[in-house]
Amino acid sequence: MRFGKKTFETILQPHIKHLYRVAYRLCGNTPDSEDLIQELLIKLYPQRNEMQSIEYLRAWMVRVLYHLYLDIKRREQRSPMAWLDNDETKLDRLTSNNTTPEALAEETSSQQQLINIVNTLNDDQRVLIILSDIEGYTLKELANILDIPIGTIKSRLSRARSQLRTLLSREPYQQNYHANITKG
Repeated sequence: MRFGKKTFETILQPHIKHLYRVAYRLCGNTPDSEDLIQELLIKLYPQRNEMQSIEYLRAWMVRVLYHLYLDIKRREQRSPMAWLDNDETKLDRLTSNNTTPEALAEETSSQQQLINIVNTLNDDQRVLIILSDIEGYTLKELANILDIPIGTIKSRLSRARSQLRTLLSREPYQQNYHANITKG
């Protein structure tokens, strides 16, 4: 179906990989990420005509994705099945610039430790770290995505980073790796 100059698919195409990556980082697994993206597309389709006029479309779509994620989490928490599930949330692997197998193995181990530590943060802190420090959204974009004032974003992000530093200081990281991770 066409609307205006662009189709729904044409508008989404440049953003879908990014949206999936954010969904995967929020959900921690492929099936839930795919379900979240499907819910997002169902939610966006009726708004396809308005999407062409949105100035920061990617940030707007991440905001919708985040709110859908929160809705799903709330639904799951009310479900009796939530008592049976175990939490195995994981972030996807970061890309490597190392060329040697030893360096790659060391980096992979450190990344897995970092993923495990980020996953111990509460949901609000984890989302802020993911969107800010991993995905690179600005404070203004975060305020828009999360529908929270910038001042609140700053204080929550500061607390999240502080908590992350505390958790990292308990882990046996190499000094230079620890220093690079805890900057911010």
